[in-house]
Amino acid sequence: MEIGQNSVHYDPETKELRVVTCYNKLQYKTLWLQDPFLRSMRYLLYTKDPEAAGLPALRGFWVYFWVLRLMVLVAALYLLSRGLYYFSIPSGWFSGALMTGASLALFFWVVRLRALWMGSYNKMIHRTKVPKAFRFTWEAIDQGFADRPVFRQEVVLTPEGYTLNTPYPGLPTFQCRRGEYFIRVVQDEGDVYFLQFKDRGSAKAGYISPAGLHFARSSYTDADWSALLGALRELTYL
Repeated sequence: MEIGQNSVHYDPETKELRVVTCYNKLQYKTLWLQDPFLRSMRYLLYTKDPEAAGLPALRGFWVYFWVLRLMVLVAALYLLSRGLYYFSIPSGWFSGALMTGASLALFFWVVRLRALWMGSYNKMIHRTKVPKAFRFTWEAIDQGFADRPVFRQEVVLTPEGYTLNTPYPGLPTFQCRRGEYFIRVVQDEGDVYFLQFKDRGSAKAGYISPAGLHFARSSYTDADWSALLGALRELTYL
């Protein structure tokens, strides 16, 4: 989309930041869902933020990550022990080398688990066939863009929180009040991401949460981008 259609306006008296961004369907799927999802996963995998690690909604993620790491480590130690055993047996050098090589590969996998996991997420969300977990959201976006080629999103931020409109059927607006979500705002490669997580509770997974804002540097003029960053700092988001 032409960035001339987008705008940023900040009123210092009312402390209200209004950001208008136009998306076509591909841009919305990429900039509003895929990029923030991958950035959130990277944050979770590499962060040393104790608050993030202690969130009830993310506890299962961390347990799964460390259990997987432990299982791979145990398997690596077992293969290494078998490899050393075969080395001690005459004519067992081939089996020993095979076992030792496999154990070293698994040790490498443990060390590089974060990067490998991040790479698998990246391939999963960018491949042509939409993963099952995302099909519900992809279908909702297709429905939302069926009658309009361009979606005009308006985000209004204040010190208390923000509201935004969405293209999802049955979910015309979304409101987020600070304190209801765990929020971390980061500036990465020029873009600004609101990384947000909320306890899932007993509700079944439906739409991917539209709450995590993503302001892409390429979507705004230099003047608007400077105004956006300045307002986010004044509102204590950055």
